[in-house]
Amino acid sequence: MEEKTLFEGRFTKFNWLAVTFIILGFLIFLIGIVLIGGIDIIIEYALQGYGELFFLIAPAVCFIIALIIFLMMRNCQFVITDKRIYGRATFGKQISLPLDKVSTVTTNFLKCLTVCTSSGKISFWLITNGDEAWQIINKLIIDRQK
Repeated sequence: MEEKTLFEGRFTKFNWLAVTFIILGFLIFLIGIVLIGGIDIIIEYALQGYGELFFLIAPAVCFIIALIIFLMMRNCQFVITDKRIYGRATFGKQISLPLDKVSTVTTNFLKCLTVCTSSGKISFWLITNGDEAWQIINKLIIDRQK
């Protein structure tokens, strides 16, 4: 007997979380250049151990965080069938959860859908239609309990 697909998650094409960190890093770097008077002075003071090192380290950290978020979210997939939930979570981790094992499902402000089982939880970030998935899973859980 074939599974019937009830829902396919759509993830944002534009990873606004990663872009936010890139813009933040760029702004910190620009503020450092304006406040201190140029990239040459920042590097010179940074090599001498002054506090201007912040204006080099903070943008680098922001760019690294943006890269991690981009790599974390690039291959996500989320599908609900009449028998299971499957797909790829962050960093490409493949999942397959039988609906009988799902106990709760939650959403939050980052358009994150979290599916909880007795053995743990799996989160899917930046799902544009996560509210619809939440309703479908809740309906399946209630129908299962009847």
